[in-house]
Amino acid sequence: MYRMSHPNIIKVTDLIDEGDKVAFVMEYIEGETLKQYFDRRGGLKNDEIGKIFHQMLDAVEYVHEQNLVHRDIKPSNFMRTKSGKMKLMDFGIAKNTNVYSPEYTQTGTGVQMGTPLYMSPEQITETNSVTYQSDIYSLGVLLWQIVSGRKPYDAGTLSDFQLKSKIVNEQLPLLSNKWDSMIQKATSKEVSSRYLSCGDWKRELLTRENIQNEETIVDNEKAKLKRKGQAGSDPYQSVGKNNDEGAPIQRTPSSSSELKDNKAEQYNRSARSSNSTHKFWPKFTKVILSKLFKENRCE
Repeated sequence: MYRMSHPNIIKVTDLIDEGDKVAFVMEYIEGETLKQYFDRRGGLKNDEIGKIFHQMLDAVEYVHEQNLVHRDIKPSNFMRTKSGKMKLMDFGIAKNTNVYSPEYTQTGTGVQMGTPLYMSPEQITETNSVTYQSDIYSLGVLLWQIVSGRKPYDAGTLSDFQLKSKIVNEQLPLLSNKWDSMIQKATSKEVSSRYLSCGDWKRELLTRENIQNEETIVDNEKAKLKRKGQAGSDPYQSVGKNNDEGAPIQRTPSSSSELKDNKAEQYNRSARSSNSTHKFWPKFTKVILSKLFKENRCE
């Protein structure tokens, strides 16, 4: 374990083995556990959930690549630094799955390892067949808690038997949001129905985020076109009725073609006004001359 090196995993710098006592010496991290962060913040927004969970998947994926099953995925085993980086820690009950390794972990039947609230069904019923999908199940329970802002089970009112019975037999409640399908898949009671790996889960998460980003871009473009269409009927559409001095408020044309159209319209108005003036003066002159002629005859 001390050989592991990953930005989302706390570095183990030394191992102390004194007879019946074994201890890990880990790097110092300035921050708080994910549990403490939950208690302080409550439910998180989708953008922040995505950033946090990506890092958690990265960390557990790396652990699995080292032939290890963590077996104790829970909020208090993730540290959050002041900069927002997530780090997985506490490999005290991790299982080495490499049968050819001297560190291979053989768990006896009936020996349960983990924190009951986040344990997978097989950690309760088949303790000697724990796999990478067991950690994936625990990540699904943890994601449910991150999204909802509460624990999936009330361990304070349930007996140990009742809690484990729910884990083995009951699916987690739906939260009616975009995370539901991923949580339900990760926490399937059938191991074969879960994600094959953390990498598999990450790919689905990235695909969904890309689709959502594309939909957001399309929606923004539609909104822009709609606003442009509403304003296009009058190139000098008023923003408001009047300014503080009582004068109409007009907007500036948004493009060169719009500016040319406005100038052409102004020229046509001016030309129409000029033609009207030219037609008026001959009539006015004729009337004046006729009147003067009549007055001279009378004299």
